[in-house]
Amino acid sequence: MLGGAMLFPGEAAALSFTPTDFEWSTWPEYCRARYTWSGAGEKSKFARAVSPAIIAKWKRQAGAIRGLHHYCAGLSIFARAKILKEEKWRVHQFERVISETTFLRGMRAGSLTESAKRATLPIERTFGGT
Repeated sequence: MLGGAMLFPGEAAALSFTPTDFEWSTWPEYCRARYTWSGAGEKSKFARAVSPAIIAKWKRQAGAIRGLHHYCAGLSIFARAKILKEEKWRVHQFERVISETTFLRGMRAGSLTESAKRATLPIERTFGGT
């Protein structure tokens, strides 16, 4: 079995998550843009992978959704967890998925712009939120 550090790079803490090249290529543009200006992404190899114009576009459209990169990381963690053989580790990762993908719920509703609220709809549909 592969060790956790090999299978899940950058996994020491939620804000140190680093997607693989493949995961990065599958993320929606808003995930890539938001990740690059997050604490997790600003020092990653992807920090300059999104143009300033695209970042500015998503800052305008989605507002300053501080936690959006948690949702994006949750998508990748979910895909990774599905292939794990060891049940205890798989369950731990699925619990982390729930934590990461529902992070935005913990923010005050008034702190999200209307376009940001629309951007969170896929989260609710995917993970059965209300």
